[in-house]
Amino acid sequence: MLAPLILMLANPAAAGELRQPLLQLLNAYESGATQAELRALGDGVPAELMEIAADSAIPHSRRGRAVSALASYPTPVVRRFLEGQLSAKDLFLRRKASVALIHGFQDAALPTVQPALDDPDVQLRLATVRALHSLGSDKALALLDARRQVETDPTVKSALTEALR
Repeated sequence: MLAPLILMLANPAAAGELRQPLLQLLNAYESGATQAELRALGDGVPAELMEIAADSAIPHSRRGRAVSALASYPTPVVRRFLEGQLSAKDLFLRRKASVALIHGFQDAALPTVQPALDDPDVQLRLATVRALHSLGSDKALALLDARRQVETDPTVKSALTEALR
């Protein structure tokens, strides 16, 4: 599997020592860790975030926050990890990965997340629409406009209409 290789390449020396401080930051119920809080922990944060996200023994909410926090680290290794999450079975983590790719990689992520707009999971489509709306670039808005033409779910269609106002 590609995920362990990506994790090893991401700075394995710092992994482990950051686990507890990161889990504390990811424990927040209402909000995730800020970019400043993450950066203050040093260079090994992306590797440890990927380890946390991949660890099924960690509570799902923390794993989701770890995926979301990876948006603060727009590197090729993180991008490959998030792309892997985007195609995983876990729908919650797929949603988090779509949003993290858009927030972290902006227009460069559009070809990768575009298939999420066609996904059968309504919540994935909705999360992707909202993230693309927050991006607000011409390319993101063009994707939203194209999706609006074919969207059938009323909730997603409403979000698309709102995003394109």
